[in-house]
Parts: sequence; C-alpha cells; structure tokens
Amino acid sequence: MSLEKKSIHVRIDHDMHGRLSVLADLDENEIAAQAAIFLEMMIMAKWHVVNVTAKKMTRLGLTGNYGDTATSDREVTGLKVLSK
Repeated sequence: MSLEKKSIHVRIDHDMHGRLSVLADLDENEIAAQAAIFLEMMIMAKWHVVNVTAKKMTRLGLTGNYGDTATSDREVTGLKVLSK
C-alpha cells in the first residue's frame, strides 16, 4: 500500500527541465518522481535552517511572542529566513 501524496504543478526553466530529465534517466525514475525527490530534499534542507534559526532565536529570547517570558516550549511563528 502506498501513501497518498498531494499533487502540485510547477513550471521550470527549459534548461532545468532538460537537466532534470537527464538526472531522472540516470536514476531510472520518471521525471515527475525525480522532481518530487529533489523538491522534498530542498524542503527538508530549508526546514532544517528554519528550525536551527528558531532555536537560536529562542535562546536569545527573540521569539517574536509577546507576553510572558517563558519561551522554551514556544514555537517561533512568522520567521523569515534570509538566504544568501
């Protein structure tokens, strides 16, 4: 039994599509399956950056939450990570 997955539609540059097609062939995957793998990898990498940044901000007391000062178990919301 496979897990149900959500469907999305994206448009990518023609050159990137060609490269994705070659990479899918190398891994013996369909192009959509290969794109899903890469997208999931990138999401997890960005999610890790957000989590690390949120923990650092919490340690510094910069949670963005107003009210009491107990921040150890609070989730940081509205955090925007700036990429270089």
